[in-house]
Amino acid sequence: MTEDPQQGADHSKVTDRLANLARLWRAGNTAKQALGIAQAVKAGTLLIKGKVLFWVAVVVAALLALLVATVAIAAFLGGMPTATQCGSASAATLAPAGGAVVGASEYGGPGDKNTNGDQGSFIAHLTGHMAFAELGLSGPSDPSWRDAHKLADALGTGKALPPHTTLQITANGHSVIAEKLDTGAGGPPVGSPPRERAIDLWYQTAAALGLDTANSGQWSGLVTVRIVNLPASSLTSSTGPSPVAAGGCATTATASVTASGSTIVQIAQSQLGTQEGANNCNPYGPCETWCSDFLTWVWEHAGVDIPRLGYSGDVYKWGQTHSQVLPATATPAPGDAVEFGTGPNAHESEHVGIVEQVFPNGEITMISGNWGNEVGRAQPFQPSQATSSGMPGPVYGYVVP
Repeated sequence: MTEDPQQGADHSKVTDRLANLARLWRAGNTAKQALGIAQAVKAGTLLIKGKVLFWVAVVVAALLALLVATVAIAAFLGGMPTATQCGSASAATLAPAGGAVVGASEYGGPGDKNTNGDQGSFIAHLTGHMAFAELGLSGPSDPSWRDAHKLADALGTGKALPPHTTLQITANGHSVIAEKLDTGAGGPPVGSPPRERAIDLWYQTAAALGLDTANSGQWSGLVTVRIVNLPASSLTSSTGPSPVAAGGCATTATASVTASGSTIVQIAQSQLGTQEGANNCNPYGPCETWCSDFLTWVWEHAGVDIPRLGYSGDVYKWGQTHSQVLPATATPAPGDAVEFGTGPNAHESEHVGIVEQVFPNGEITMISGNWGNEVGRAQPFQPSQATSSGMPGPVYGYVVP
């Protein structure tokens, strides 16, 4: 049978349209896919003469259009955040990834008759700081800050957050970065639904979150917390809703909760000028020569899992088995222990201090306990010339925390 020339031309047009549609489909161009379908259907109707075949073509085209629309909607929704991904930015029913919703209460401030003074566990004065306290102590007389670990339990870090850890705290549609400067015992669950009380907000932190503008010191409720590696917010800075990225989720960088050199130095600097009493009595250990007591106290409060040691050589020996020791010729880092004497054994080790700064020319400054009967600072000196610089002896090594 001879083919109708017009039918052959229409058949060729349909073939071309379908081939073009296939290319568009591979390229993923949704808008042009829809246009290509329309062109293919138009060309097909010129070829198809029977009503039955015409409606078959219409149904096929409709199914193809539905498929294109489904793919486009799925791609759009795939880029949107879900409740599971982002959580709620309000006072908290869902925590963001890496965060937790916890019970919180407020303390301090003009309206709080239960808080006398503003001294924190890790700072002399809380006033003027965006601060919080981790809760969990057995009572006011509990001597170990490590017993306050309810935030750590909620965040899954395994042990109490080190002093000076910073958290993003979100509540009431606002968010601040606050620093761990205190610990406390806590109390019964708070909020709705009730959550275990894990954090106390210093009154200035609560006010910045818009939780207690009257400074009553009586607020309690739920907040969202997340570990971040950002500096604490300024008390004078405005606070608003949590920052949201283009994808719709709050953005913060998670931080390690291990001890850092900067944290160690910061704690050591906060103790400068603390003096001993009679018979070498000091706040960091028993009444004894206390340079090592001071160093291990600082390291412990920075999150280093080290016991209180009373002899400087024992710090070096601890480093040999639990951390890392460096030779006297090495370049130390801030926060490292610098050891003076001829070795770590009995009657060999003379003194230990904390490296505060390391200068490009190799000089260091040091903060140490029992330095002129107080926590003092040694001015810049070359470790290789320690004795001639007035140090207690030559440097025999360093200990990495």
